[in-house]
Amino acid sequence: MRNFTIWYEKGMDGLMNPDTVTLDRLLETHVVLLDMPLPLQIGVPNYDLMCLEALYRQMQGENWSPNGEARELIENKGLNHTSMRVGDVIAAPIGYYVVMPDGFKEIERQRPFSQAQWQRMLEAAEDWRFLNCLVGLTMDRQELLEHVRRTTKAALVVWLMKRFALTQGEARDVSNQSEYLLSFQAGDRQVHWIADRPEPRLSDYPEFGELFR
Repeated sequence: MRNFTIWYEKGMDGLMNPDTVTLDRLLETHVVLLDMPLPLQIGVPNYDLMCLEALYRQMQGENWSPNGEARELIENKGLNHTSMRVGDVIAAPIGYYVVMPDGFKEIERQRPFSQAQWQRMLEAAEDWRFLNCLVGLTMDRQELLEHVRRTTKAALVVWLMKRFALTQGEARDVSNQSEYLLSFQAGDRQVHWIADRPEPRLSDYPEFGELFR
């Protein structure tokens, strides 16, 4: 499967100029609406770009919410539009694309990450791994197999992309460079946090509720 993430423009002030949308400010201007996994089509040229058009059509209100099925989701996200429109963004495996009046335009990061931003992303990846292991300890074998399937390294990359508006390459860099600051005790299935900062809690990451259920 290829994962595509739909980002809708925040607020009630109408359309923003799509030329001003950047990765640097995406967390300020947009909110993650939902993920759209699509089948991988091997050997199809420009497959991800073809998917953008298909997703745009699919995200029109008459197609994905003909009877108001998405109303609660839209309201919970603080949004005021159901149909994808100019200024909204699709995060594809190959990059982020903003909807233009005619087609799509790839958006890029305008400035490098600061040291503080980089450190926060590395810590978040460490938190993810710890909470992943912690939750897994309470599961029986079948539950654990399903949990592992849902929380592979690829899942960490997808989460980092949404948490920090990262490209797939940036998220992989964070994942690869974060350390495993954990200590395992196999006998009674315990995992210990040994980082020099407070132990993370599930309540610190509300989005984990769905991933680590």
